[in-house]
Amino acid sequence: MNKLGLFLFVTLFNFIPIYAVEEVTNETVEEVTNETVEEVTNETVEEVESNLETSKMKQAIEPNNTFDQTTLSIILAASTTVLAIVAIIGLIYNRKIVGEMIIEREFSLRPFLVCKVISKPAKHVSVLYFVIHNQGKGPAKNIIVNLTSSEKIMKHESKFNTEIHLLGPEGEYEINMGFLALNNNNVEIHAELTYEDVFNKKINDKSIVSLSSLYGY
Repeated sequence: MNKLGLFLFVTLFNFIPIYAVEEVTNETVEEVTNETVEEVTNETVEEVESNLETSKMKQAIEPNNTFDQTTLSIILAASTTVLAIVAIIGLIYNRKIVGEMIIEREFSLRPFLVCKVISKPAKHVSVLYFVIHNQGKGPAKNIIVNLTSSEKIMKHESKFNTEIHLLGPEGEYEINMGFLALNNNNVEIHAELTYEDVFNKKINDKSIVSLSSLYGY
């Protein structure tokens, strides 16, 4: 009986610690598991909330960015248009200035041919000269002279034609018309001059010269 009691006592003594350890271990595992699940859940909730806040911020910012981009595009387009208009105005203005400068330069170098008649004494008679005077500041070239009159006073003819290669500024060209013997001092000479300036621009001048100028009236 004593041996049987001793055996039961030893068996219970060995079993109780093992059961107690197992109970403690199970409780510890459950606590750790609950804490881990709770931490993971909290982290997941925080992450979801953070993502929601970020999404809301993006949604709030994106309209502003779209507005800013649209405004910037409009400003750039308007600036480009204004610059284009300014460039066109500048180009037109420059062309106008250049055109005016060219016209002014051509005018300043334009030859002006003026016709007149003079007489020079030769022994007992006077000789008639038809004079072409360039009063301009530029030379005249390739001058074609066509003269007509109602009287045969130009080398005994009523028509006379000649060419002058070049006549510089303030230059004169005299054409000998022969002896002057007239009863009518009001005879007129119709002159037509065609010539070119230094820019090869053709000029046509017509004038009437009266022989009365020889007599001072």
